[in-house]
Amino acid sequence: DAVWSPDGLRVLTVSSDKTARLWSGEAELLAVLEGHQGSVLSGAFSPDGQRIVTCSSDHTARLWSQDGTPLLTLQGHKDAVNMVHFSADGKRILTASKDRSARLWSRTGEPLYILRGHTAALSGGRFSPDGQQVLTFSWDSTARLWSIGGTPGAMLCGHTDRINDGCFSPDGASVLTMSRDHTARLWDLSGQCQAVLQGHEKGVQGGCFSVDGSRILTISGDHTARIWERD
Repeated sequence: DAVWSPDGLRVLTVSSDKTARLWSGEAELLAVLEGHQGSVLSGAFSPDGQRIVTCSSDHTARLWSQDGTPLLTLQGHKDAVNMVHFSADGKRILTASKDRSARLWSRTGEPLYILRGHTAALSGGRFSPDGQQVLTFSWDSTARLWSIGGTPGAMLCGHTDRINDGCFSPDGASVLTMSRDHTARLWDLSGQCQAVLQGHEKGVQGGCFSVDGSRILTISGDHTARIWERD
C-alpha cells in the first residue's frame, strides 16, 4: 500500500516487515517509521500533511509527525486494524478492525466512539467529504453509514460476498462499494442501490470516483480495470 502526501512531495509506503517508510517524490528515503509489532496494513496523511497515521495487525494504530517521529499509539481494538482514515478537517481519525468494529478518535488520540453492528471483520472505512458521516464495509457483505457522533444510519445490503472497499462520491451524495462477488454497487445515502456494475470475472478489489463524480473506476482480480459512466 502507498499514498501521496496532500502536497504531492512525499510518499508513504507500508509493509509486512512491520515498518512504514516515508519517501520524497524522487524516491529518496526520508524516514523509517518503526514501532509496530506486526505487519503495517494501511497508512494515511492528515489533510494538512502534518501528521501520519498507520495501522497494523498488532491491533493498534500509531500517529507520527510529518518527519516520522512517533507521537502516540491508538489502543483498544482486539484484532488487526485493517484501515485508517483522517476526516477532511483533520480533527478525527477512523480505524476499522478485524474485531468487527470501527473506532473514532480525536487527533490527539482520545477515544470518541465505537461503531458496532457488523457481524464479521471490517475491511475498512471512510469519512464523507464533509466529515459528517462515516462509511464502514465488511466481510459480512454489508456496508453501513454512521453519523460522526456514532449513531447508526442506513445499512447497504445487496452484495453476496465480502465488501473489499468503499468510498463516497466527491459531493458526498452517493457511496460506491466493491465486492468479492465480482460487482460494484452505487448507493444513495438512504441505502437504496442505484446501480450494479457487472462485468468483472473476479472480485472487485477497489475503485473510486472521478474528481467530478461523473465516472467510476473499478479494479478487479481478473487483471482488468473498468471505467463506467454514471447515468
